Amino acid sequence: RLNFETKKKRKGMICALMIQRYYRGHLGRKVSKRWKMKRAEINAMNALMNGCAIAISRIWRGYRDRQRADALRKEMAEFIVA
Repeated sequence: RLNFETKKKRKGMICALMIQRYYRGHLGRKVSKRWKMKRAEINAMNALMNGCAIAISRIWRGYRDRQRADALRKEMAEFIVA
């Protein structure tokens, strides 16, 4: 009789542990999925910001180099005329 009760308790404990294990695995997958989505969102935002920074740099370099080229042209024209 005592052995039967012990086995029953042990089986109940094993079942409880299995339920806990499955539920914790479920929670882990759920959290992992949420982190994956958040990471993808952050990566998309970084790509957008990087693209914007590249565009701003490209426009600035073009403007700066056009100003330098214009100054160089004026300098060459003054040299040729003088």
